[in-house]
Amino acid sequence: MSALGDAIRAARFSPVRLRDGYDMREVDDFLDRLSDAADLGQPLTPLMAEARFSVVRLREAYDIGAVDDFLEGIGRPADAAAPADRPPDRSTPRVVEPELPRPSVIEERRGPFSRLFGRR
Repeated sequence: MSALGDAIRAARFSPVRLRDGYDMREVDDFLDRLSDAADLGQPLTPLMAEARFSVVRLREAYDIGAVDDFLEGIGRPADAAAPADRPPDRSTPRVVEPELPRPSVIEERRGPFSRLFGRR
């Protein structure tokens, strides 16, 4: 185990509800992969570059800003802190756009009430 791997495993984020947040499972799985790579001494930059998370609402999720700030801190060398007067660079969003449902050739089955009261 490494100090960086331990720091990644110890990360905790505030859960949010009723507003946009990152999917908890995706973030937790990514942090597991990141801490394993840190323990093995592998470079984290390739993993950090591919980090993308789905945004969810109306269910418990992690605060987007807290996760982004933590990952930005992990990706920055220890001796290069960001200036306090400059906001963090968010040029690479970590958001995955949800896929839209594809049109289907199969006709939807309708329930008995929609058949009786719905339009045909």
